[in-house]
Formats: sequence, C-alpha cells, structure tokens
Amino acid sequence: MAFQINHSAAFDVIPEGDYEFVITSCRINATRGGTEYIDVQMTIRNDVAQSQQNRVVYNPIWRAKNPAAEDVACDGFRARDINQLSRAAALENGKSYTGIDEWCADLVGKAVRATVYHDEYNGNVNARVRRMSKTNFPDIQHRVQGFGAAPAAPAQVTTTEENCPF
Repeated sequence: MAFQINHSAAFDVIPEGDYEFVITSCRINATRGGTEYIDVQMTIRNDVAQSQQNRVVYNPIWRAKNPAAEDVACDGFRARDINQLSRAAALENGKSYTGIDEWCADLVGKAVRATVYHDEYNGNVNARVRRMSKTNFPDIQHRVQGFGAAPAAPAQVTTTEENCPF
C-alpha cells in the first residue's frame, strides 16, 4: 500500500480561545522524576458547534510545595485548583470524598468551559488551561472518538501440562 506525507494534515497546537470540554480521564500520575500530579484529560466536545472538536488538553493539578491545611486534606494537591475544577464541573457543593480517586471518578464525563492559552517551556509551545467555568451546554451528547476499528477479541489459549513451563 502506498501513501504520501501531507504536513497540512498534521496537528498544530490548539489555538488560544474559549472551548467547551468534557472531562474524559482523571487520575493520579507521576512525571519521569517521580513528582505526582492529578492528570485531568479534557476533550473538546463534538456535540457543540466549535472548532478543534475531539482535540485533547491536559490540565495537571500539582501537589502544593508548602501545603496548607486544606491542601493536606486533598492529599497534598492544591485545594484551590480542585475546588475551581469542581465548581466548573458542577459537582455538588459540600460533597465529601474519601480520596482523590473517588473525586476523579466523579469528574469523568462532566462538562466545563475553559480558556486555552499557549505556554512555552523548553522551546516547546503547549496548550494550557487558564480559566474554567460552568458549561454553556449542560446537555452532554459528546461521543468519544476512537482510533480505528474495535479491538480484536482475545485469543483462545489452551494450556496443557506439556506446554506449561512450570
């Protein structure tokens, strides 16, 4: 099969501006150096008329360097950022969580409106989230887009004593 390279079909950095997002993933992650952060993946909604649909922006929430009492209650992550995202995602005010994992699970599938700006770091320009607010479109009809066909069914494996190494 032959193909041709087309640079105009490659992705550029998401342009700065306001977008409607759906939170598609939220989990604790770590940098290569071991610094933990909450990795919030936000996808530009495809059920709202806007450019850049299905593009992804990562919005990390870092641990506080000098955590205050409210940060400690959030496992050391910045409580201000957690509360800002929670308000934008319309999570119930006053709701308690047993931990960050439970909070993350509650966020997935929620819609927010956010402003994207460009940040240069180590010579690379990245799209970052500046302000977040409640969505203007609370009825979420976003459909997750995949890459290619559905995964193949797992192979059937038969194990006998002859092919078992132990």
